[in-house]
Amino acid sequence: MLAAGGWLWRSKQRRLFPEGTLKIVKGPEGEVGRQWDLARFGKAKVFLGSGPVCQIRLARPGEVPLKAGYFAARRGATGVEVAFFPLDGSFTVNGKPCRGERALEDGDLITLGPYSFRYKNLRRKATRRVWKRSEELRVRS
Repeated sequence: MLAAGGWLWRSKQRRLFPEGTLKIVKGPEGEVGRQWDLARFGKAKVFLGSGPVCQIRLARPGEVPLKAGYFAARRGATGVEVAFFPLDGSFTVNGKPCRGERALEDGDLITLGPYSFRYKNLRRKATRRVWKRSEELRVRS
């Protein structure tokens, strides 16, 4: 039993969880300013929508699908990145339609119906800065 517990703990440590915050910057009155920390959910996929199974639940069931999309972590070229997976075609990221999987950067603006969200991930921003700096040094030498 102890070995099974150790295996379960180890497998949970290897799973990737999305991190960063999502904040409503534009939307219906009373909802602007709401913020969620994606890592606090402790789930591999964090769902966004108006349905009861969504971790990030929005209050406009007629304008927002029950499951509109989800956030998940994946391994990328610069380390772990957070990706957004829309489940319908009504999203834009930074003003461009988002029809498929999209890696998010710190400061991206995600829009769905009457809502606009700002994604913040300071760790991702720092990783990108270090990666860019190492590329600059490699080019100079």
